[in-house]
Amino acid sequence: MQTQSILLAPLVDWPVFWAVAALAAIMVGLALWRGLRGWWLRGLAAVAIMGALANPSVQNENRTPLPDIAVVVSDETASNRISGRDAQTQAALTHLQDELARLPNMQTRIVNLPDAVRNGGTELGAALAQTLADLPR
Repeated sequence: MQTQSILLAPLVDWPVFWAVAALAAIMVGLALWRGLRGWWLRGLAAVAIMGALANPSVQNENRTPLPDIAVVVSDETASNRISGRDAQTQAALTHLQDELARLPNMQTRIVNLPDAVRNGGTELGAALAQTLADLPR
């Protein structure tokens, strides 16, 4: 996909740019109010100077969209095996995978979260960090 945009990189800071623009507008307005001939030429010159100070440039980019990635965490800890929770988790995971498969341009990464060694608690952060490290930013 190709995009085109106009970028402004003023040669002076934005407050200075706007101060010069205000001063030019006041000067052209004063020339118009006093009935001076050529006030419109002064205005045209002010617009040209402000356009040059704004330093516009056209940027063309060719972009290739990346697929979306959904990270799904599946709890396989011992506490999730109590009274049929593991069956509910598996059914929910299957349903979620089916729904995500219907979305266009979507990849799914499943993270299985087992028990930590020596009753160390759930290591969700480490599992997610390892999975996200393998994904493009």
